[in-house]
Amino acid sequence: GNSGVRLYLSSWQPYAHNNIIEGNGGAGIGMLSGVGRSFLGNSLYGNGAPGIDLGLDGPTANDAGDLDSGPNFLNNTPVLLTAVSNGTVTVVSGQVQVSALALGVARVEFYASGGTGGQGQRYLGSTLVTPVAGTASFNVNNLAGVLDGEWVTATVTLLGDFPGTSEFSNAL
Repeated sequence: GNSGVRLYLSSWQPYAHNNIIEGNGGAGIGMLSGVGRSFLGNSLYGNGAPGIDLGLDGPTANDAGDLDSGPNFLNNTPVLLTAVSNGTVTVVSGQVQVSALALGVARVEFYASGGTGGQGQRYLGSTLVTPVAGTASFNVNNLAGVLDGEWVTATVTLLGDFPGTSEFSNAL
């Protein structure tokens, strides 16, 4: 199937922000090549492949060190450890691992979806982390509430020397 938004090295659009991208046969946002593309605050759901697909080859596994060649440097996804909601407020903890060379701040965005992963329908909020030696933990306690039957996912967008947004995290 086709992606809702497909980006190539020659694409002039360096970002996709605050869009609704749903119901595509392929990925919501598919990125075949290039770096420095950020995807923030989008609603990605009901697509036939991951909401964000770096490389157009399905979910990309996290790896140690994370300095890869490929779309957006194939940035690792956040790893969610806990997600608890009372319907009004959601608390999420986890960690991000980026290249130790990626100095600066990273933005972790959180989403809720009816599906079990790979997409993010409803934006819940974000936090900024500063990885030290490539790793940062987070515990965010002021996110919007999650409804019964929804799952929490996240993306990380590096804002420093190796910019770009990851694919979606594991779902809790």
